[in-house]
Amino acid sequence: MRRPIVAFAAATFAAVAIAQALPDKAPVRIVPSGLGDGSWQTGKLTLNKGSGCTMVVFDKTQPGGYTMVALNSVKKMERQEKGAWVDVPVKPLLAKETKECRSADND
Repeated sequence: MRRPIVAFAAATFAAVAIAQALPDKAPVRIVPSGLGDGSWQTGKLTLNKGSGCTMVVFDKTQPGGYTMVALNSVKKMERQEKGAWVDVPVKPLLAKETKECRSADND
């Protein structure tokens, strides 16, 4: 009886892992840490070619002139799915980043 449960758990985990992956330029909304008033900001995920770190490029310039933040400065993230915003856990995405990206400054 254990074998079907293990197979089901493995399949469920694989589906969750696939759902976590977001393509380059994926539209997202985030609550950035230490920037703005804590409200949702929209943008797109992108890989910074210089640092290799995942960044969120804002749709609009933020206070202080910020145009993007690194993934390590994202408190909450959501993506669009079928016209609704759905939660995207940031920790699993951040775990895939290099040590330098996980601890990088955003200035």
